[in-house]
Amino acid sequence: MIDNICINEIGLNDCKPELLTYFDRYQEARRNWRKQGEQWVLCDDSYTENWDDEKKKEVVKNLVSCINSNGCVLGVYLQDKLIGFASFHGNHFGSNHQYVELNYMHISNGFRGQGLGKRLFSEICEKARRQGIKKLYISANPAEDSIAFYRKVGCTDAGEIIQAIQSHAPFDCQLEYDLSHIK
Repeated sequence: MIDNICINEIGLNDCKPELLTYFDRYQEARRNWRKQGEQWVLCDDSYTENWDDEKKKEVVKNLVSCINSNGCVLGVYLQDKLIGFASFHGNHFGSNHQYVELNYMHISNGFRGQGLGKRLFSEICEKARRQGIKKLYISANPAEDSIAFYRKVGCTDAGEIIQAIQSHAPFDCQLEYDLSHIK
């Protein structure tokens, strides 16, 4: 575990274009989950994701949208550098209005595998639970390591597929996390 890490809520005043300057969203995905019929299959299907400055500015705008919808954005900081963040929108959806979307859950490349993601996920779940949210809906990057993370923290296949979300990222795995597990 890294010393000097803190997790703080990110507010509107923090959402400046340079918020993600030091954040490294680099991921090489060599194996990805793909739905074939009714089965999920791990396939050799590689790609690299690496956010440029324009993508980072777009993400900051999306974080502002989360805050403005009565959602939440949490940041993982090492001294004054943002090295991770998670967010959810405050808009409820699903047949029983049981979901809000966990739309970002990222740890900067170079800081992964040290327990920060698990800690951040736990804290964003607690924030959501305190707001009376029943379940997080996650349209997860299908990379093997991303899905392994979500499974390890207790996420399951979504009980209800939200087509409006799935249509934006048709290869993503649709997952959920039941917040009633948190006491």
